[in-house]
Amino acid sequence: VNNNGHLTFNQSLSQFVPYSFPYGCQDIIAGLWTDLDNRARGVVSYHQYTNGSVLTRATLDINNHFPNLTFSASWVVVATWDKVPYYALTNT
Repeated sequence: VNNNGHLTFNQSLSQFVPYSFPYGCQDIIAGLWTDLDNRARGVVSYHQYTNGSVLTRATLDINNHFPNLTFSASWVVVATWDKVPYYALTNT
């Protein structure tokens, strides 16, 4: 979970300016790719789930949106950028 609103899998990515996909040879999920700065305030966090209601909800959501797919979540990661301001705008 990188501080600029994206997730990468093999190595961290400090890039804060979004590029067209695909992005080089690195797999990325860009939920909120922008110039964030969590040095002043805010929390970047993630939690992994392997059982419970989050997996049930993920399974239901995927099956609702993709009805021709039989899907059962066995692992989910939830990433959060909570109250992290834009770079140089700590009041945002």
